[in-house]
Amino acid sequence: MTLSTLIGCAFIAFSPLLSILIFVILPKPYLVVFSIGSAFFWLLSILLSSTIWWIVVPLREIDILTIIQSVIIQELVRAGFYYLYSKTLNSKIMGRSDKSRTDQKKLILLDILAIGVGYSLASSSIMYGGILWDSRGNGTFYINSCMVSIFLNSAILSLINSILNISWTFILFDGLKNLNYIKIIFVVITHLITSGSTVLNTLDVEYICIAPIAINLVILMLSLAFNFYIFKTNITFSKNY
Repeated sequence: MTLSTLIGCAFIAFSPLLSILIFVILPKPYLVVFSIGSAFFWLLSILLSSTIWWIVVPLREIDILTIIQSVIIQELVRAGFYYLYSKTLNSKIMGRSDKSRTDQKKLILLDILAIGVGYSLASSSIMYGGILWDSRGNGTFYINSCMVSIFLNSAILSLINSILNISWTFILFDGLKNLNYIKIIFVVITHLITSGSTVLNTLDVEYICIAPIAINLVILMLSLAFNFYIFKTNITFSKNY
């Protein structure tokens, strides 16, 4: 279980993101720019989180506090990218003033998709890349709380969270645009729950690893339902965005 494990887990974790990247984003250079920009912003959020973790000593000893501050900073940075994006949306740089309102809506959806993919790809690559790389060695690795290897368990969680990050981007952007605090709070709370649930894997309880996966799947279904509602009611952006 060396190369086969690495390839299999990599496809589980990254195939949705790579599919969107190859078939939707790469053919459009401006979407590539959005993806790279949002990925950079995620890296910036992790840099800020790490700095705070290093300065505030208690955070080094309490995992849940580290998770809370990291999630809050990630969402603040995602919101910051929204405000930068909103400033350029109707500028001459975007060159969309001559587009119909329907075309503008479609382009905006693609923009947000690209931003979500960039944020998600950076997150999945950093959080799971190191674990995936270790799977190339001889044998595999199990933890007491799980019946499957840590590589497969982490790949499944990475897959779910990659889709969640895209979904959260749509919900947060729409919430910020309409000042809908329910959507904003939903993103923060669900992100905290999914991140915090991974702490269960550290417990020495048989089969407890099923719980984080189940929790993440429930959150994913709720988030996708929220996205369906947003798409159904249409994401409309005013000229004074």
